[in-house]
Amino acid sequence: MSTLVLLFLALPLSNGLRTATTNGVSSKSITCSRSAAVRMDAAVGSPIEMTVDLPPRGKAKLRFKRLLPSSEGIVVKYSLPCALNVENRDGRAVCTKDGAGGEKVGDVLRYCTQWSLGLPSGDGAITTAASFAGAISWQLGLFDVNKAKSWDQVVEALVSNTEQRTNTMTLVFERPASS
Repeated sequence: MSTLVLLFLALPLSNGLRTATTNGVSSKSITCSRSAAVRMDAAVGSPIEMTVDLPPRGKAKLRFKRLLPSSEGIVVKYSLPCALNVENRDGRAVCTKDGAGGEKVGDVLRYCTQWSLGLPSGDGAITTAASFAGAISWQLGLFDVNKAKSWDQVVEALVSNTEQRTNTMTLVFERPASS
């Protein structure tokens, strides 16, 4: 069983966990904010639909199948650096400790912002010219945690959110509906 505790940057080891922080930043300097919970129809089998704000890219519309019989989608935004406690349980990234951003024990991480190198996107003349010139840059996207082929892919997506690229990280959790 692999456990991931992010204090800005966490590196999983085969028998445990090594946690590192950058520039000596301690957890005392963490600032977090939580967006309002997005409530959806919790009917079994109905997909979760929500819109997530991803500055500077704009808004992303999400629609995904529920992993839990009765659940809701929760959006959590953290300022970097931040702390996150998730663990690989049966192929799911499950929250193991309530977090300052609003995630709760048992929440399943479904999406997280991810930074990757790529060509500029768009249909304008500038992006076309930049593509031909090979101007690669960091691109923001949403990583579908449920489609990860390995736990390492989840860790890589989470730690791609560095202070050199962004000042926030957006997470989408699926939370079991309270009875």
